[in-house]
Amino acid sequence: MKRIYAVLLGTLGVLALLIAQSSFPPSSGGGVWGTITGTLSAQADLASALAAKLDTSGTAAKATALASTPSKCGAGNYPLGVDTGGNAQNCTAAAGGPSITSGAYSSLPGTCTHTSTQSDMYYITDAPYVAVCTATNTWQLKWNNYNVTAPPTCAALTMINQGGNTTNTCTNTGPALTFAVTPGSASCCQNWFGVQTAPATPYSFTTRMNFSNGNAAFLNAGIIFRNSSSGKAVALEFYNQTLRVEYWSATTTDGGSLTTLATIGGISSAGVITLKILDDGTNRKYYWSGDGVNFMLLYLEARTTNFTADQVGFVDLAWSTNQNQVTWWDWTQGTN
Repeated sequence: MKRIYAVLLGTLGVLALLIAQSSFPPSSGGGVWGTITGTLSAQADLASALAAKLDTSGTAAKATALASTPSKCGAGNYPLGVDTGGNAQNCTAAAGGPSITSGAYSSLPGTCTHTSTQSDMYYITDAPYVAVCTATNTWQLKWNNYNVTAPPTCAALTMINQGGNTTNTCTNTGPALTFAVTPGSASCCQNWFGVQTAPATPYSFTTRMNFSNGNAAFLNAGIIFRNSSSGKAVALEFYNQTLRVEYWSATTTDGGSLTTLATIGGISSAGVITLKILDDGTNRKYYWSGDGVNFMLLYLEARTTNFTADQVGFVDLAWSTNQNQVTWWDWTQGTN
């Protein structure tokens, strides 16, 4: 550019010398002379403007802001200025640009930014979620691009020891909810409930759960409808490679008081198991999904059969002397 500028100024100087020595009368003020002087004036202004643009003296802050050069500034940044060699000066974060970060669920920022073209994202490192900023500038958890809600905390649940369990623990790791139950004897079927008040109908709750330890033949846990006064409950649960819908008529251990309402076999305990319960105001319904998207109805009953549910929640059952540990990854409320 400096060479072009020198040639330009040199050309202007030669033209000015030729005009000064011309035999055209300088007094006419018009015609050819007027046209030439007008053109020279415009060119001189252009030369002055170019010289100002090429002036790189002073600090980097004086450099003119130019187009983004992400290869010279980090991703999500733009240069405040670019010097004559094309080097970015004073890189800074792009105004309004998306924030893409990661960390523990407990470190999820309190606020986020959403625009018509982009949204902040937060990759959660202690759960299989991505948090995406919504149009209301609040976070939405996504599981395989489906909206989900984190389970309630242990403190938000009413815990009920329905049996002779000696060691029951509830923990929250990230957004996940984990129960571990150890029976107090070799007798059948000690269960531990964690429940909350059921919302107004219609409502549904979907959960994704998996077992983290225990005897494969005795893995047993699921989600429930329950009546707080009578203690009666119906559970949609996984047990020993099957899914079952079971009714408990007793308020303590379920040995001798359990009625199996429906069962389906061939369900693996490996990986994530997706369950859903629904109270539509007329019926209670129990669903299973093999892919987390499409659901199969396992059982349907009138919502007042045996009891009317005023609680919903989780159940972990321990058989014989085997500890059973299960984690629920989400607890997503819907209406169908």
